Amino acid sequence: MRIKKHMKRILAFMLILILLLSTGCSGGNGKDETSAEPLKEINQIPEDGIITKEQFKTIAGESKKIQFTEETTDSITYIWTFNAGLIKNPQDQNLKVTFGNNVLETVKAKAADAVNALKLNMGDKALIVPGSLAVTIPELWEASSASIVKEDNNAFTDVAEVTVTKDETNKTTTFTMELVSMEESLYIIGKADGSANGEADGIISSDAVAADNNTDEKAGTTTVKKEETATTKKEETTTSKKPDTTTSRKEETTTAKKEETTTAKKEETTTAKKEETTEAPKLTCTISISCKTILDNMDKLDPAKKSFVPSSGWILKKTTVTFEEGESVHDVLKRVCKNKGIHMESSYTPIYDSAYIEGINQIYEFDCGSESGWMYKVNGWFPNYGCSQYKVSDGDNIAWVYTCDLGTDVGDNSMQ
Repeated sequence: MRIKKHMKRILAFMLILILLLSTGCSGGNGKDETSAEPLKEINQIPEDGIITKEQFKTIAGESKKIQFTEETTDSITYIWTFNAGLIKNPQDQNLKVTFGNNVLETVKAKAADAVNALKLNMGDKALIVPGSLAVTIPELWEASSASIVKEDNNAFTDVAEVTVTKDETNKTTTFTMELVSMEESLYIIGKADGSANGEADGIISSDAVAADNNTDEKAGTTTVKKEETATTKKEETTTSKKPDTTTSRKEETTTAKKEETTTAKKEETTTAKKEETTEAPKLTCTISISCKTILDNMDKLDPAKKSFVPSSGWILKKTTVTFEEGESVHDVLKRVCKNKGIHMESSYTPIYDSAYIEGINQIYEFDCGSESGWMYKVNGWFPNYGCSQYKVSDGDNIAWVYTCDLGTDVGDNSMQ
């Protein structure tokens, strides 16, 4: 009897599995993976704002830029631009942005009497890849510079730099910024311009420049006159002397030898420079390793690991290193730890087709709570794929950080 019941359960499970495979596993949005329309270079953001995982798959890994745009009922246009080549692990992404003007007077006052402000509302979710956001509003701002900030503990924290472009003809202002994450509420704050004469900002007035130019010209004229007088005297002295044939021959021979030597040296120097130029320039990046979050969670830390936590939280402060083209973040970490004598252990994870960092400096995952472990970010962005899949580029800033709260304590909100 028990065997029959067991067989029925197995058959039921197999039927469910066959049903799922035949209908296709949807991504929770009711859209079949096979029905996803390939993304174009410029795409309209849908009404719900969601670009599906299946749609991102159609361009993942390609060497091109891809854009998503929308115009609001208030005639505000915004455009997201992403590098498709960085997309390794496609996920659903809500790119909807709404704008508000409420409580902006209070915001401007808190932001050191800013002259302009604009509120952005978006999903509190990490971006699958870093993106550029360009927002164009149908008005000219007084401010010529701006920053985008978020409110944290009743104070503003800078999120990214903002480039301000004004179109006097169409009476519009465009703000362009690079973001690594979407925050629930952000504010673009228009900064007041510098003082009227510009001297406070280190800009010299046009009158002062003119005065300096006049001084330079006078000094230049005096110098020229002195040089002319000296040259004339030299020429007169030389002319008054009789030519010495013997001396002339010696000088000619010496000059010829000097010219030959100089030419040879120049050729050697030129050849050396060419050889130096031919050598491939070295690629560099920076890397750091921090476990600072543990300092605020010592009560959760395994007592046996306390001696491995530096008092400053830094296992490795920001260090510039060289790397070879094609190397991954994992390659760089492995080599740096070996050279610096820092313990590091990793393992290959087939499901993600990537290396997983288990421990650094004898501090492992779960050593400081059930939600603790090692994470990495590049240029401020936490990639949603393994460190051995991320190829390092020249100038990248790699940071390894230990989290005690699934990333939220180190700035990653992808798990929320």
